[in-house]
Amino acid sequence: MFDSSVLNVVIGLIFIFLIYSLFATAVQEAISSILQRRGGTLYRGVVSMLTDTPAQGNLFSRIWAYITSWSVWQWARALIKKPEVITLYQRFYHHPIIKNYGENALYNKPAYLTSENFATILVETIKNLESANEIKPADFKMIQDTIVKYSNLPAELQENFPGWTEPVVAYIDCETFKILNFHLNEAAGDLDVFKARLEKWFDDSMERVSGWYKRNTQTWLFIIGFFLAMALNIDTIQITKYLSRNKEIAAKLADMGTAVASNSHYKDSVITAEILKEVKAQKDSVNTLLGLGWKYTSNHPSDEILTVLKGTFATSWTNFFGIFISAIAISLGAPFWFDLLNKFVNIRASGKTVKSSGSTTKTNKSDDNTDG
Repeated sequence: MFDSSVLNVVIGLIFIFLIYSLFATAVQEAISSILQRRGGTLYRGVVSMLTDTPAQGNLFSRIWAYITSWSVWQWARALIKKPEVITLYQRFYHHPIIKNYGENALYNKPAYLTSENFATILVETIKNLESANEIKPADFKMIQDTIVKYSNLPAELQENFPGWTEPVVAYIDCETFKILNFHLNEAAGDLDVFKARLEKWFDDSMERVSGWYKRNTQTWLFIIGFFLAMALNIDTIQITKYLSRNKEIAAKLADMGTAVASNSHYKDSVITAEILKEVKAQKDSVNTLLGLGWKYTSNHPSDEILTVLKGTFATSWTNFFGIFISAIAISLGAPFWFDLLNKFVNIRASGKTVKSSGSTTKTNKSDDNTDG
């Protein structure tokens, strides 16, 4: 049987990580909304599908490519200079249906796109590369001819298309042509099969894009968690020591965690206003109970910042390490801590049962045990 005091400390820590993970998630969602991260990630995914894979440059060029992929940078570039529509993905995103999926002029990229809509709009976009096709219904040969005509064909494939001449505007890159041509060949002259293959291609690509978004979200949670832990002095090492010495406070935190474990809304990926209000109240209770925070010599912002920086980086290596552990814990996300909290709460509940009088006893020694 686990020592109840140890269980209380563990449940208390898990409860703290859960509350601050939820708070960090709420901040992260607000940032994602402002930066249009979902729409921006989908946009990058479509761009990666409809353009050549960029060559791996040096470290600085990769950092610059990462910076210029941010939505904020795209907004700034759009304000300074309107980009020319000279690529397939630009034509795709200028299609009226895609433009209508945007919320407004600022949030103009859709955050979600079905595979069926992707395939239909891509076929329509390819067809309309040839202006004479705009009023005609698409057929397989029309799509095939247009792809060849407006592609930057690789040198090794040019001899396979004797009538091909280099287009004035090569909307379709070499690698993109190879992918589209592969799907055309596999479709064997059937436009519906070609669309179905484009849908499958989109679904497969979006699994990879979802991985990008999850990794990016976890990075944001770590950054937010680190600054949150710094600002409030959420030092896992010191908190563990404090709870180990103060068993009553550890028991109170464990009871708070037990109450929260029964509320499945704490596991939801979307935080409602009601849950956020509860989280803020729980956070304030934890801060008061543990006395989290820093002691400032004055209320001047510069003094507060200096105190936080000194306390985190200059006082002791254990302070930084404890805050770093808290940041990692927060980055794991609320669903992880909610599931773990329930497991330990069940272990705690199996070790004791609460009588109507409020006292506790071991479950294998019931007061109601009587002979036959």
